[in-house]
Amino acid sequence: MSDRKVELADLSMVKDYVSDLRHTLNESPLSERRAIISSFVEDIIVTKKEVQLNYTAPLLPKGLTEEKMGVLPIVHYGGR
Repeated sequence: MSDRKVELADLSMVKDYVSDLRHTLNESPLSERRAIISSFVEDIIVTKKEVQLNYTAPLLPKGLTEEKMGVLPIVHYGGR
């Protein structure tokens, strides 16, 4: 037997994550939605009768309720 342990995520945390992700996907432009989805979708298998989507949902480490990270500024040089 393996010594690895699997810890299930808190249901309310998952629901909040899904709600935030749904809002982000609904409000973002297509290019951003594609980038978000491709960041956690690992594989898509299509057969004649079904589609299988393999993914991992990134969750915050245990004990954290919010993760704050600074965003690099975007500076446009030249052009219009």
